[in-house]
Amino acid sequence: MSMDDVGPQSKAETETVAAAAGAYLDSAMLSNLRSLISAQPALQAAGGDLLHYTVIIDANFVVSDLLRKHKRPELGRTAVEELVESSVLDVYAPRWLDLEMTESTIPQVAKAQDIPEDELQARWLEYREQLVWDDSVGGPEEFDDSSNADDMPYVALQDAISAAGILTKDKGVSKIGGNVLTLAFVLTVRTYARASVYSVGIRVGGTLVGWISVSALIEGVRGMASLVSRMPPWAKAGCLVGLLVVALHPELRVRVLSLLEKAYDAAKPVWPEVMRLMVLMQEKQEEADQARLEAELLVRT
Repeated sequence: MSMDDVGPQSKAETETVAAAAGAYLDSAMLSNLRSLISAQPALQAAGGDLLHYTVIIDANFVVSDLLRKHKRPELGRTAVEELVESSVLDVYAPRWLDLEMTESTIPQVAKAQDIPEDELQARWLEYREQLVWDDSVGGPEEFDDSSNADDMPYVALQDAISAAGILTKDKGVSKIGGNVLTLAFVLTVRTYARASVYSVGIRVGGTLVGWISVSALIEGVRGMASLVSRMPPWAKAGCLVGLLVVALHPELRVRVLSLLEKAYDAAKPVWPEVMRLMVLMQEKQEEADQARLEAELLVRT
């Protein structure tokens, strides 16, 4: 890994991360929604086809994340960590990455940026827990291309598991067959995750509430039917007479309708909030759809 690939984050990258650190519905909930939809296929129509990518990550991308966590710990998790939690990304790595990080990348970067090596090593031990490790690909010594040997395990793993590409800051990876995925891809997918947790959550939540409401109504009707069925004949006759009286007597009919109107009026204060959620759902769905299109373009270019 070249030290030129690491460098500090650009001002634009830092501002993007900082701006995104404000209040928002945690995209990690998208993982729970995905599990719920999977467990209840009937929710598929409400949840839709949630985006998911399998990617590889290399040393220079990892160490940039570690540097951000060291310099701006108040920002919390990195975009990659957030996307792993949200289940939008599965991030794979060859075992070579661990060796490259501990014996080469971290010592070089720690010395160059005057950071205690032990601190970066500790952050790496924590960061590596979210990666999916693959033992099927060997180290650089197994590849003939000596000039790019350090990058070959990542490209080999990309091909082996049909990953969408490699998270890297080294554009030269493309020369040996790697599909380079930059920070722009990560931030675009994060935009998708943060928008989808709203749109999908509102749709799925609305569906569940609908199910509960309908179930309660059905159970209520069943309960009334069961109650009437257990009544003695004279009581059933009384109920029938009562319904006929209400239907035929103008004043009673007005009173019953008035009660129904009161129930509707009681629910009216809720409608503005429902409409606000509907507008929010539409806005977030459009945002998610746009981010999905942009992410797919970034994968293909």
